[in-house]
Amino acid sequence: MTRRKPLEIDEFIYPLKLCRKFCEQAIPGSICFVVGPGGCGKTLIFQELKVSAFGAPERWPDGNMPIIGITADNPDRGFFSHKSIMIDFLTELCDPFRTESSDFPAMRISDALRADIQRAVPKLGKVSNSETESRRAFISIAKALGLKAIVVDEANLMCLTQKGRLPTDYLDSLRTLAFKANCCLVLLGTFDLLQLMNYNAPMNRRTLYMQMSRIRCDTEESKASFISFLSYMEKDFELKKGLLLNHFGKVFEASYGIPGEIIGLLERANLIREALGENKLVWSHILQVFPLPQMTEQMRLEADIIEAVFSGSKLSETQQKKLKLRKKADRKAKRFDVKKDG
Repeated sequence: MTRRKPLEIDEFIYPLKLCRKFCEQAIPGSICFVVGPGGCGKTLIFQELKVSAFGAPERWPDGNMPIIGITADNPDRGFFSHKSIMIDFLTELCDPFRTESSDFPAMRISDALRADIQRAVPKLGKVSNSETESRRAFISIAKALGLKAIVVDEANLMCLTQKGRLPTDYLDSLRTLAFKANCCLVLLGTFDLLQLMNYNAPMNRRTLYMQMSRIRCDTEESKASFISFLSYMEKDFELKKGLLLNHFGKVFEASYGIPGEIIGLLERANLIREALGENKLVWSHILQVFPLPQMTEQMRLEADIIEAVFSGSKLSETQQKKLKLRKKADRKAKRFDVKKDG
């Protein structure tokens, strides 16, 4: 089965176009926040933006790298590490601290830059380098390669910081890095990314805020969009016609109109089907992988907060508490209380 990319669906076209224009035209140091609930399509934007904004990489001129993209992770005991993200940036560009000499001839860079890197490797070493040296190397190489945009997926992980560090410290550091490297930043993330928005007036003047929306069902037009998406999913997964449409309400209840949640349901249901050795996906397979009530409640709460923030609506008391910077203790795993019968 050859599946189309979900980005071909109308709901993803505008956000991709807006991110592309930002990457093409934003002045150095500008930031674009792309916020949405998990599964709304941020990672798809991340994957497609490179080609959409600057064309296929194989057609880039030698010695030119206009855009790089990484996915943030937290290797330092689960907390965000600026040094770790710098390593990822440098790896994308051509890390002088970890590049083998045998790789130099194949690099699509100018002879002058290649010579500079060859001289830097034995001088600086490949394993031990400070964050300051990493930043200096990144800025130098980024300018030489003509870097225009840095894209960071899962940027919400910057909010998980060690004691004494604020998430905005990391944001300021990345913004300064982008400014010095003559490029812009696109940060894609979920609910927690809201904590990094609108804290600094000078930054706000150079910032674009964008919401990745779910498909709502509160108007006839939005219901038609959701029906259209379900029809598309039936064809895309080669389902029996009407399998999803006949359970319109149940599918919306389980997904809250978030496209990725529906795709996830169908992918998990296919695992059930294969494990049972059955040929066709049926509704009972899908029912078995519906999210737990606690998961659905959390998904709805976070999606509603994102929508309220972007629409300027007043938050409820529950939403206000949820939106505050969470304490480290709140990040620990929680046990669901299961009530015993009788």
